[in-house]
Amino acid sequence: MVSTKDFEHRPQVGKRLTLDFINTEGEERNGPPDWLESYSDVVRWCAAEGLLTADQTADVLAEASERPGAADEVFDRVIKLREGLFRILRSLRQGKAPVGEDLAILDRELSAAMANLKFTPSGDRFEWRFGGGEHELDRVLWPIVRDAADLLSSDVLERVEECDGDNCTWLFVDTSRNHSRRWCTMGDCGNRAKARRYYQRHKRSASTTP
Repeated sequence: MVSTKDFEHRPQVGKRLTLDFINTEGEERNGPPDWLESYSDVVRWCAAEGLLTADQTADVLAEASERPGAADEVFDRVIKLREGLFRILRSLRQGKAPVGEDLAILDRELSAAMANLKFTPSGDRFEWRFGGGEHELDRVLWPIVRDAADLLSSDVLERVEECDGDNCTWLFVDTSRNHSRRWCTMGDCGNRAKARRYYQRHKRSASTTP
């Protein structure tokens, strides 16, 4: 069944590929609909992110239709990686050591991705590109896990925050000058928080009025 999700207008608040990937589960984990509910959803999300060309998208979708069991296995890896990365980042934000199982998931996927990374000529210089067969179903994971490794080993990690909104778990890089960003979006969680404070102030004022 073809997905009806509008991937061209997907939420992008993380300011980083890894964080937007984690945020595909929705603001409230196990709450709003998940953007990634099948392997084809993952492929179309990757295409919208510019991680797959049109030809690569067609190739992996065709391969998935021929090998649905293998596609399901890759999809399971995608979800395990997404949840593992979320727990790793939350642990680090809380000053805790990530659990070994989550680190093992990341390490396995990173090893698989790096095995397909090639140092190739590009004009008068060289660059890193993912090689491997165009029909490899797990190629959807490679750029994500590489970005995750880059993020976890960079100074940007110190600016990763979690939305202050009630029950919202979206992550983002706080690029504000004074490190004051609190919500995933001002128009969503920010406005709800303001409305809640307004209601509470007026409720307290009404209760103290003679």
